Amino acid sequence: MVAKLKMPKLGMTMTFGTICKINHPAGDFVKAGEPIMEFETNKLSDKVAAPFDGYVKEILVELDDDVECGEPVCVFADQP
Repeated sequence: MVAKLKMPKLGMTMTFGTICKINHPAGDFVKAGEPIMEFETNKLSDKVAAPFDGYVKEILVELDDDVECGEPVCVFADQP
């Protein structure tokens, strides 16, 4: 299975998040629920977490990027 993980929308007024930390580069194995990257808004900070055990195939953003809600931030897969 391959999934494009997207920037979540955590509130009615949230339009984007700023990538503040990338915890796992492409190629890393990550367990379900583990944060792949972290982002901040003007009101909160949160994480983009792995939906299942698998591998980070590609990171589509860079540190300090402002990413609109719903835009892909990484490609995640169950196979390397």
